[in-house]
Amino acid sequence: MKKPISAAAFAGSVALLTACGASPGAEDAMTFVSWGGDGQALQEQYWTDPFAEQNGITVVQDSPTDYAKLQAMVQSGNVSWDVVQVATDVAVAKCGELLEPIDRTVVDMSQIDPDLIFSDCGLPVLQQSFVMVYNEDLFGNNPPTSIADFFDTAKYPGKRGMWDYAVPGQLELALMADGVAPENLYPLDYERAMAKLATLRNDVSWYGTTAQSTEQLNSGGVAMALVYSGRAHTAAKDGAPYAPVWNTAMRATDQLTIPKGAPNKEAAQKFLSYIATPAPQEQLAEAVPYAPTVEGSSVELDELGRKFSATESGHLDDTHIVDMKWWSENNDRVDQAWLTWQAG
Repeated sequence: MKKPISAAAFAGSVALLTACGASPGAEDAMTFVSWGGDGQALQEQYWTDPFAEQNGITVVQDSPTDYAKLQAMVQSGNVSWDVVQVATDVAVAKCGELLEPIDRTVVDMSQIDPDLIFSDCGLPVLQQSFVMVYNEDLFGNNPPTSIADFFDTAKYPGKRGMWDYAVPGQLELALMADGVAPENLYPLDYERAMAKLATLRNDVSWYGTTAQSTEQLNSGGVAMALVYSGRAHTAAKDGAPYAPVWNTAMRATDQLTIPKGAPNKEAAQKFLSYIATPAPQEQLAEAVPYAPTVEGSSVELDELGRKFSATESGHLDDTHIVDMKWWSENNDRVDQAWLTWQAG
């Protein structure tokens, strides 16, 4: 999952991109766009390669997802992408404008958990959590047990790793630490959340990308961090001594979408239909604990994978679903408040 982008960021570089050329449509080809790196390599291995082999469709990889480029393509009528992975609030906000509503008569989404469907234009995938993790080497004998402990630098000294953006999940956790019950999080009192985060201002080690969050953990440079569970798993797999605290987690997904004017819409629909079934989601989830969005899925994880899986028994009931509809409607307002807060 990536940082949702404000409307201003969508518009910022459109003029530079409207000259993009489109790939000609072909029923036996499609272009898949995701965030790149190790994550997309796994998607290629477990999703697009098997789909291509089963259907005789060539899948071209592109990355990373770029919202300004997507907007430029659609506005110019020169679309070269067919399936694009986006943040859920973008799938909500740009449905019908940049993204095609999914034709449910063609793409069967009946097996998808309905609690995760926020947009008519998105297929929810890669269920994970934004979770607090702590350094077991520092606090193994007296581990933190709640998000309140994240803010207690007297009892648990050391740097705190956090996004330097107003990301969904981080503000919710700050409010929970300030005494707000999970069922009362929305509408989000983001100014109160930022006031709570201000109590840590001198103890924060900010990160600006998910890769940087993993690097922080791998270096041991933070005592605790608020990170995506998949990234924490990657660091732990490399030997970083961090463990999650599951009663501090906010659960969300990304979305697979079809841009308006996609040149290979039929192939894109076939791909979404394929991903909306258990097997490809389960296979990817066994490689990295991004839980399937298909109800009743069965995933065999190793001990480390279970430790970092948002939907593992004993974790799921402790997580809370991010209200991406609220974020899609308020993202610009929160972003502006965040910039003002950071400058203060």
